[in-house]
Parts: sequence; structure tokens; C-alpha cells
Amino acid sequence: MPHEAKGQAEGASLHLTIGFLEPCWAEALRLALERMEAEDPGLRAAFPTWRLAEPEAAPALLAAMGERLAALAAPLVLERLSLALLDGLAGSRAPLPGRGLLSPVPGPQDRLRLSDAMLHHVAALPDGSAELRWAGGSLPLGPRELGWLEGLEEGATAAALGEGALEFCRRLATAGLLVEAPAG
Repeated sequence: MPHEAKGQAEGASLHLTIGFLEPCWAEALRLALERMEAEDPGLRAAFPTWRLAEPEAAPALLAAMGERLAALAAPLVLERLSLALLDGLAGSRAPLPGRGLLSPVPGPQDRLRLSDAMLHHVAALPDGSAELRWAGGSLPLGPRELGWLEGLEEGATAAALGEGALEFCRRLATAGLLVEAPAG
């Protein structure tokens, strides 16, 4: 990334730049447009290229373009864009899970927590449901599983989480999303 650094005093200085590769506005707008095209019929309407040669048509074309761009500045679009960017981040920054082929299967009394090494997020879906997403896949979540995830944030045993939690924990552990938690 082009940038310029200048020391404040004469003599030797040290410069350290730490950057985060964020998408540019053009990329974010393209992604938002791509996500909303299927839902907004106005974005799929034909663009009247035959009017481009008419100088008096320019104001109407610009107004129509502005309306469509303004429609992208809506909370729903930002929500869809946020999910798409998080999914892209999880997919492009996929670390190797801290597990091996012979990793022990978690037992009911093993204290587990969500791994900091595996990028994951809970996505609220348009239909009101939720999904746990990570580079290796996704898992639908109901209210019970969302509660289990809350418990696993700090560390919990499958036995303490309740009936059915052991299978859920084993599935997350297989994906590399759970690690052993320190006794707490």
C-alpha cells in the first residue's frame, strides 16, 4: 500500500507499518450490488443504451442511476454486505485447525471453549434463523445451539450445556472450532 512516513526528529528513527487489508468502496459496492440484484427487480431492468446518443436523455439516465445507487444505501443492504464480507474473510483467512488426525474425541466432562485460531461468526439469516459459519462450512443454529455457543465462549462441558450438546461439541471439535479450555 503506498504511504509516506516521516520522522519527527533529526537522526535515526524507526518506522513500523501494520496494515489491515480492507476492501475498497468499489469492491464493497460491487458485492452489495451482486447480493441485491436477485432481490431488487429495479436492478435487473434493462439499461436503455439506445438513449445514450440523445443528449437530452442524460438527466433522466443520471436520475435513474442515482435512484438505484440510493437504494443500495439501506440497512438491509448493509446487513447482506456485512454477512458477505464476513464469509469472505473467513474463507480467505482460513488457518489450519489446531487438531490432528488422532485428536481425542471430547467427552461429556471435558471443558471446551471456542477456538481463537479458527475465524468463525454467527450469521443472522433473513428468515430469522441463524448459522455458524467458518472457512470449512456452516452449521444451522436453533435457540438451543445458540445458547450452547454462548456457554462455549468462556468454556463449558457438554454435560453442563445439557442434553444433545455432546454431539454438537464433537461436531465443532472435528471442524477445529473447539479447544480444551483451562479449568475455571
